[in-house]
Amino acid sequence: MGLGGPIPQELTFLKNLEVFKAENNDFTGEFSHLYQLPSLQILGLSGNTQLSGSLSGVETMPYLRELHVSKIKIAGSLDPVTSLTNLATLAASEAGLSGPLPDLSKLVNLETLDLSRNAITGSLTADMGELKKLVSVKLFAMELSGPIPDEIGNWENIEDFDMSINSFTSDTGLPSTISNWKKCKMISMTKSGIGQSIPPEIGSMESLVYLDLSANKKEGNATSTGITGSIPTEMGQLSNLRQFMIFDNDLEGPIPVEFFGLSDLVVFHAKGNRLDGNLTDEIGQLTALEYLNLEMNRFEGALPDGLGQLSNLREAFFSMNFFSGAFPTTIGGLSNLITLRLNDNRFDGSLTDELFSLTELKELAVHNNFLEGGIPDSISVLASLEKFSAYNNKRGDRPGLTGNLPETIGSLKSCGYFDVADNSLTGNIPTTIGDMSWLEFGYFNDNLFTGDVPEQLANLEWLQELNLKDNDIVGEVSALLCNLGADIRVDCTVACTCCTDYVCTTEDDDAF
Repeated sequence: MGLGGPIPQELTFLKNLEVFKAENNDFTGEFSHLYQLPSLQILGLSGNTQLSGSLSGVETMPYLRELHVSKIKIAGSLDPVTSLTNLATLAASEAGLSGPLPDLSKLVNLETLDLSRNAITGSLTADMGELKKLVSVKLFAMELSGPIPDEIGNWENIEDFDMSINSFTSDTGLPSTISNWKKCKMISMTKSGIGQSIPPEIGSMESLVYLDLSANKKEGNATSTGITGSIPTEMGQLSNLRQFMIFDNDLEGPIPVEFFGLSDLVVFHAKGNRLDGNLTDEIGQLTALEYLNLEMNRFEGALPDGLGQLSNLREAFFSMNFFSGAFPTTIGGLSNLITLRLNDNRFDGSLTDELFSLTELKELAVHNNFLEGGIPDSISVLASLEKFSAYNNKRGDRPGLTGNLPETIGSLKSCGYFDVADNSLTGNIPTTIGDMSWLEFGYFNDNLFTGDVPEQLANLEWLQELNLKDNDIVGEVSALLCNLGADIRVDCTVACTCCTDYVCTTEDDDAF
C-alpha cells in the first residue's frame, strides 16, 4: 500500500520545485493545484486511480519536460498541453480524455507520446510531421480515423509505433514514407481497420523486429477488406524481423521465396487470408521459427521436405487449405513440435512412424483428409499427447483409416480427447483403453468395430462423452461405466440402462 489521501496544498509554496514524482500511490482528490509550481519540469501522477481533475492550467508550467498522468481521472480534452514546447514526454493513457486530437505540432521536443485507451477522435494531421524527435508513439485503443499522412515519415528517430484498435477504414494504408524509419523496431496496427497493400518500401526498415498488421478485416462489415495485395518480396530484406502477424486480412498470392530468407523470424501468423501457391523447400531456411500459422488460406500441393529443417518449431497450423499428397518423411525432424494441425485438407497416404516420432506433441489433428491405412503401434511414443483427432477420413469412395486400433493406445495416459470416428477401423476396441487415465472425450462411432464393450472403460473416471454408435459392437454398458455419469451412446446391439438417445425395442434386445 502506497501513500494516500489528498496531495497537500502546501506543496504549492515550493516555487523552485523541479521534480514531483508520485506514481502508483493511493492519492485522492484534485491535483490541479500542482500547476502553481512554475519551475516544475517533471510531474508524475500516473497510477493514482482516485486522483481527478483536468489539464486546464498545465499551460502555466513553461518548463515542463515530462507529464505522466496515465490511469487517473481527467475530465475534458488534451488541448491545454499544446503550448508546452519543452515537453519531451506526454504519457496520458487510460486517463478519461475525450474530444478530438488537438494540433500537437508545437511540441517539437516531444519524444514519447502515449494517449492510448482514451476516447480521443479525429486523425493525424500533416503538421504532426514536425515532431521529428519522436521515439515512441502509442495511440492504440482510441477512436482515430481518416488518412495517415505521408509526413509521419519525418519521424526518423521513431523506435516503436502502435495505433492498434482504432476506427480507420480500408481506404487508409501505411504510407510508403515509413521507409525513413531506419531505427524503428516495432509497428502494431492490429484491429485498426486499415487496408491497402503493404508498401514495398517497408524493406528499408532495417531495424524492424516486430510487425503486427493483423485482424484489420472487420467482421460484419462488407466494405472492410483489411490489408490487401501480396507479401512484398522486399520483406526478405528485414533481416532483424522476429515476429510478423498478418492474420485475418485479405492478402493473396504466394509467399515470396525471399521471405524465407528471414533466418531470425520466430513467429509467422498468416491465418485467414487468401494466400495461395505451393510452399517450397526454402521454408527450411526459417531456422529460428517457433510458431507458424497458415490456416484458412488457399495453399495447395505437398508439404515440402524442407519443412523438416525447422527444428525449433513448436506450433504449426496448416489446416483448412488445399494441401495434398503424403506427409513428408522429414516431418520427423520437428522434434520440438507441440501442436500440429493438418486437418481439413486433401492429404492422402498414411499415418507414418515419422509423424509419431514427435515425442513432445500434445495436439495432432489430421481429420477431414483422405488418409488411409492403419494407426501404427508407434502412437505409443506420443506420451505427452493430449488431443488426437483423425475423424472423417472416409470421404467419397475412400475407406479412411483401416485396421485395428493398436493396443499401445493405452500409453496415451495424458490424452483427454481421442476421435477416430467416420473411418473403417475394425476389430475390438482394445482393453488397454482403460489405461488412458485422463480421457474425457472418446469418439469411435461410424467404424467397423466388433466385439464387446470393454469393461476397462469404467476405469476412465474423467470420462464425459463416449460414442460407440454405428459399429458392430455387442455386450453391455456396465453399471460401473454408467456410474461415471458420462454421455454414452451405443447401438441397440449393446444393452445399456444409462445411454443417451437409447431407444431400443424388444426385437432389438434379441440381438444381445
